[in-house]
Amino acid sequence: MADISELFENNRTEVWSPGVPAWVTACFSETPMQVASVGPVQILWVEAEEHLFVRSRVLRGAPLDPGEVGSCYAAAVDMATSRGLHPVRFWNYVPGITRGHREGRCGYEVFNAARFSFFRRWQQDCDLRSWLMPATAVDPGAEVFTLDLFAAAARGTPVDNGRQIPAFDYSKRYGPVPPAFSRAIRLDAPEHQGLPHTIVAGTASIVGEDSVHAGDLLSQLAETGRNLAAVASASRGERSDSEEARRCALGRYESLRVYLRRVEDVDPLLQWVDETFPASPVCEILRADLCRPDLLVEIEGVVGCAG
Repeated sequence: MADISELFENNRTEVWSPGVPAWVTACFSETPMQVASVGPVQILWVEAEEHLFVRSRVLRGAPLDPGEVGSCYAAAVDMATSRGLHPVRFWNYVPGITRGHREGRCGYEVFNAARFSFFRRWQQDCDLRSWLMPATAVDPGAEVFTLDLFAAAARGTPVDNGRQIPAFDYSKRYGPVPPAFSRAIRLDAPEHQGLPHTIVAGTASIVGEDSVHAGDLLSQLAETGRNLAAVASASRGERSDSEEARRCALGRYESLRVYLRRVEDVDPLLQWVDETFPASPVCEILRADLCRPDLLVEIEGVVGCAG
């Protein structure tokens, strides 16, 4: 029987691509993976006593379909909640994320509408703002929509970044339906023992709600670093206004995952990481198209440890 390490190590094969972040893999070392199908959706999952990883993916290649996005979410979330667990992190691999799909909308807008619709059905009696979780949405060359979910034994606390408008409040310039995710989530309950203290969503060169430094990799990296510092500080009730405070906040990152639009940017990226993160965190790099055409890089990560 396969284990989750195959999703991390064999990330060039069709079945397992893209790989799973290293910090997730560490939670399920050598744990057997199980596979099932629910209608058009294939589900792969691995579980420990108090957390769960699920991958749900459409079995057939097709244009991005909102109903199938909803089916992937329903299958993954139902698996978590049926075990009494709470989703705390999502990864979305969206085919044609910036290409036109339905009614003139790009893939990201089609996906956002489907995700929003599912969340409204699932949490119809809740204020979504207080319930949202961090997420990533990229296209690593996906042929079918794929969703990854990490669930824990207790809910986390959403964290905002004061340098950015909450994604849920974006104007309609970025689509008719807002992106339903938080900038990060804090896991500080006793049930979170051994998990990261803060899980940070995909973060890019965005100030307010606007992309900045179009076409300039180094400036986008610097802006992204300021955002990563701000959210790491906010998770502890601190600010990152000074260079010293930013460097301290960035020093808490233990693992990074970087999505790069252009493969030729790998070397300057790695140099920037070495110069910017004092703790020399694990750094994984994936080639991917991002949710906005003017963005060159997106970075997610985990901070500290809940235990």
